[in-house]
Amino acid sequence: KLLHSSLSGVQGCNYLSVHNKQEFIAKFHKEQEFPFIIRPILYDLNVTLNTKIQQVYTATLDTGNTRTGQIMNIKSLFANNNYSQPLIIKFNYQKQLNLTTEFITVDNKTHKNVQAIDLTYSDNEDDIYGGNEKAKLVQQKNFYDSIGIRKVVLLCRYIDMMRQWIKVDEKSSEDPNKLMISTKWKENFKEFGEYFESEMKVIGDEQLQKELDIIKKLSVYQDTVDID
Repeated sequence: KLLHSSLSGVQGCNYLSVHNKQEFIAKFHKEQEFPFIIRPILYDLNVTLNTKIQQVYTATLDTGNTRTGQIMNIKSLFANNNYSQPLIIKFNYQKQLNLTTEFITVDNKTHKNVQAIDLTYSDNEDDIYGGNEKAKLVQQKNFYDSIGIRKVVLLCRYIDMMRQWIKVDEKSSEDPNKLMISTKWKENFKEFGEYFESEMKVIGDEQLQKELDIIKKLSVYQDTVDID
């Protein structure tokens, strides 16, 4: 992570990992990936939202200062990198939402685009509602537009719980090499596990069983129990 942040912060700098001979040939062949590795397609890509961002969930993208609404901050964008990974954002509701995208092209021209996010929607009777009605709808604790979104919300809550547990119990642990789960957090995991299991049945996705098994093991963890 430190290496990534150091290199990605240098304009025009790119780096990659090669795991075998086939990958090496593919990446450095002049007619395959190599031209896209050495030449950026744009610089200083910034994507911002005019509201407070609570959390960003992503595995690969370079997020910016989310406290100021900056969703993405990429110093140099290369065509060989995979930017198709999902980006999930949890942000405060705002009636007038604007998504701003700014970047500099390779010929040093600055571009800026502001896109308004329309929050109007229609019900089953084709009645159209505006911002106030939408605000009441999305501020409900358990509001989902689809089963897919319901699964995303469930996994985000799972990630939030794991992060919070690590943050709280890691500070309380006297031995940094020892897994620490307080009684309070065992109870939290038990309660969350019941919610997770009920949601998994509604969603109908058996692939969530892996996360459920982890939650259940953490809820009954003892020093003598192997959680691997």
